[in-house]
Amino acid sequence: MIDERLSVWLASLPDALSLKELLLLAREKGFGILFSLLALPAALPIPAAGFATPFGFAIVLLSFQFIIARPQPWLPRFILRRSLSSPLVKGMKEKGGPLIHRIEKVMQPRMSLFFTPLGRILSGVMILLMGTLMMIPIPLTNTVPAAVVFLIGIGLLLKDGLVLAGGVLAGLGAIAFYVLILLGGWKIIA
Repeated sequence: MIDERLSVWLASLPDALSLKELLLLAREKGFGILFSLLALPAALPIPAAGFATPFGFAIVLLSFQFIIARPQPWLPRFILRRSLSSPLVKGMKEKGGPLIHRIEKVMQPRMSLFFTPLGRILSGVMILLMGTLMMIPIPLTNTVPAAVVFLIGIGLLLKDGLVLAGGVLAGLGAIAFYVLILLGGWKIIA
């Protein structure tokens, strides 16, 4: 069973594990923990080349399940077989652990409005959009959507509606950022 604190749980992870093992470890807290941990490598400045697209795809699949209120997450076997390498897990533990520990100190269950079916749909749609943006192959642009998914995932995991709302607002900012990139790209082409 997952410890009440994600930072303690993250520190206890083995140095290498598959997504299937991660899903089994997550159990009933699966969506929050999977959203957080799948987004963490792209959200942190650790070497995680090649993970944004498959993890973004997994986040998109999970977001659909989250929106329809599936009780536990499901991922296809080809994604579940994907292993998190030792350097990646080590980097997540070393750089993500202290960050998560600081976040946990200020988090508390609040703003239960965001845990209603409507709140679930709103946060699920934002996760879906951010997972999609993570898969766009524009260098150095997957960090912001990954950070949004991470925030929403932590908010879900620790039942903090304020953090969840902050993640949704940050997601709106990320969407505006991508719109500006697209508009700038069209102006260059035209």
